[in-house]
Amino acid sequence: LGNADQLLISGVRCFVQLSCLGLVLAPIFETRHPCLVLGYIFGFMILVSAHEAAARPKVTYPKMFVRAALSLGAAVLVNGLLLLLIVEPDPWYNAQYLIPMAGMLINNSLSGTALALNSMIDYLYSNREQVEVLLTFGATPWEAAWPGFVKSVQAALIPAINGMNVVGLVSIPGMMTGQILGGASPMKAARYQIVITFLISSATFVAVCNICAFTIQAFFDSRGRHDDSNVKDQSRLNLSKLLDCSSLWKPKASQVIEQAEPLLATVAERSSTGPLELQCHQKTGASRGLEILDVDLEGTVGTRQLRVQ
Repeated sequence: LGNADQLLISGVRCFVQLSCLGLVLAPIFETRHPCLVLGYIFGFMILVSAHEAAARPKVTYPKMFVRAALSLGAAVLVNGLLLLLIVEPDPWYNAQYLIPMAGMLINNSLSGTALALNSMIDYLYSNREQVEVLLTFGATPWEAAWPGFVKSVQAALIPAINGMNVVGLVSIPGMMTGQILGGASPMKAARYQIVITFLISSATFVAVCNICAFTIQAFFDSRGRHDDSNVKDQSRLNLSKLLDCSSLWKPKASQVIEQAEPLLATVAERSSTGPLELQCHQKTGASRGLEILDVDLEGTVGTRQLRVQ
C-alpha cells in the first residue's frame, strides 16, 4: 500500500512522545507546586497548541500565533475554573487532576480553533469582492464578515456536536473508562463524564468565537476598510512536518524530476516540425459574407501521432 514507512514513523513517534511525557510529568506530580503546574499548562501546552493551530492555514497574518494562544488560553481559563469548582481537587492545583483535565479541554479546543481559523481566513481572503460590496452598501466590518463568522463557527463545532451525539453509544469515553478502571462506580464516572463533555464543548465554543473575532479584526484597518496586504503564505511548519524524519532516506522531489526525461524535449527531437504544429486555413462559405475558420492541430506525444480538426 506504500504507507509502511508512515506507520513505522507514527509508531516510533508515539512511543517516544509518550515516554517523554511520562518523564516530564513525573517530577511535576511529585513537586505539586502551583507555579510549576500552571506553567506547564499555559507555558507549554497552550503554546504548542497555538503553534499547531496557526500552522494549519495556507496563509497567515501578523500575530496569528499570539491570537490563537489568547483564544485557547481564555477558553481553558474560563472552563477550567468551572471544572475546578465541580471536581474540587485537594489542593486545587493538584497536578493529578489539573493537567489531565486541561489536556482534554485544550485538545478539543485545538481542533475547533484550527477549523475556525482556516474557514474564517478563507472567507475573508478569497471572498474579498463580496466583503467589499457589503462595505460599499454601508455595512460595518462585523456585519460584512458575519456570514463567514457563522459558517466558521458551524464548521468548527461539528466534531463537538457529533461527539455528544454518540457519546456512550459507540464506546465508553476516556475519562469514564479511567474512573471505572480506578474503582469508581459507573454512575459516578458517568456524572464526571457528562460534566467534562459539556465543558469541552463550551471551551471549544469560546476558543472558536475568540479566534474568529481576532481574525476579523486583523483583516480590517482602523477605518473599517478591508485590508489583506499583510496576509502572506504560510511559512510555519506544524508538528507533524516539523518532526518528520522521512526526508532522511527518501529522495527529494527535485532529484527525481531531474532524473526524469523531459517530455517536450523528446517530442521536439522526434518531430521535424516541433512538438505541436498549428495550421489555419480560411475558406469562404456558400453564403455571401460568411467566413469559416478551419483549424487543424497536429502533434506527436511520445510515439503517438495526434491530429484534431
